[in-house]
Amino acid sequence: MLSGDDGQLLMYDLTGPLPTARSDSRATNGPSPSYALSPPTTPAANRTPSPVKSVDILPSKAWSAEAEVNNLAFTDQGDWVGAVHGQKLSILQL
Repeated sequence: MLSGDDGQLLMYDLTGPLPTARSDSRATNGPSPSYALSPPTTPAANRTPSPVKSVDILPSKAWSAEAEVNNLAFTDQGDWVGAVHGQKLSILQL
């Protein structure tokens, strides 16, 4: 689950298999590159990072608040989430 200063709460389902990667014009003739959600943030100084195929994952649910979402709390079962925005608390069923 992601929230931010744009007032949106985005929920991603990462429990299933990753979707098929889209084609990449940088692909090489060698072995197929591995899949990654994003490139490494600090590649080793003596290596050149190999290109990877990009995987797009869209939110499974979304909710818009009236103000910046600044705190989230989940129930023990994970089926409800409390989202604090502005001076309000909204309780959302997942």
